[in-house]
Amino acid sequence: MTKRAATGAMIGLALGDALGFPTEFNDVPSILAKTGPWREMGLPRPAIVTDDTQMTLALARGMRTAAERGPVGPLRLTRPVREEFVDW
Repeated sequence: MTKRAATGAMIGLALGDALGFPTEFNDVPSILAKTGPWREMGLPRPAIVTDDTQMTLALARGMRTAAERGPVGPLRLTRPVREEFVDW
């Protein structure tokens, strides 16, 4: 099986987003009171991903589209990324 670093990065991002969502904008003492030690923290149910993950996935799709069309640069990225953000 081929390793896919980008896929792993996106999964890690979504999991981190879901883990962080319930405690976003809380200070450390509040987080510890809610969840206990972070190494023992389970994935919330439901595991919610936020617009942070959604926008990152849109950016990744736009980058993939640009790469499929040839060498990636700012001008080649503009249209597919804009289209993904508008679709989002």
